[in-house]
Amino acid sequence: MIQQTVELLDPAVESENRYVIKVPRGDTIFEVAERSSEWQRAILGSSRSFYLHVFDRSRREVLQLRRRQAACSCCLCHCCCAFVQQVQVYIPPYTLLGSVTQECSLFVPTFLAKNAADDIIYKIEGPSSCIGMNMESTFKILTYDGTREVGSIMNQWNDLHLQHNLRVIFPFEENSDMRAVLLGAAFLLQYMFFESSKKASRLRLSRFNNS
Repeated sequence: MIQQTVELLDPAVESENRYVIKVPRGDTIFEVAERSSEWQRAILGSSRSFYLHVFDRSRREVLQLRRRQAACSCCLCHCCCAFVQQVQVYIPPYTLLGSVTQECSLFVPTFLAKNAADDIIYKIEGPSSCIGMNMESTFKILTYDGTREVGSIMNQWNDLHLQHNLRVIFPFEENSDMRAVLLGAAFLLQYMFFESSKKASRLRLSRFNNS
């Protein structure tokens, strides 16, 4: 489970995100810190480029997720090849494990999870209409040909506690490299589809507390 930590600053200001990654029994195994430029957070919002640094419990950096600047993170743009989004997953500093790339699709947001050799290992498909995307959306992890579901990425949001969770069910007996790539997929989906909803909820709660 990926859990975003509560942001204590002005909810109208976009800050660098922080996350913890937990196993099902609740123990934290990794901490994640975003590194991005202040101007991109202010101007580009969830479309910003970033580095996500993943640290183990000894504070050693074990993974690095790199997202290039996207032309648009609007879910309506998943059908336009000009707005293709991508995240690459590395063992720092330069060992590529794989990538997740958006695929052009008219009706369903679709992503391809690839290994370091650029072979398609999994296809990831979201709800049939991103207009109806909500805080409880589920993305299916499918075999490379799209014929069988082998896992999922589920988004959950608790308005009361301002708690944002992504639950990843990995394919059975998948190797650690592709698990890391699917973890990168979960973060890409979070920024593309749920970051703006999270900010809106913080603003609503702030207005309620100040009223």
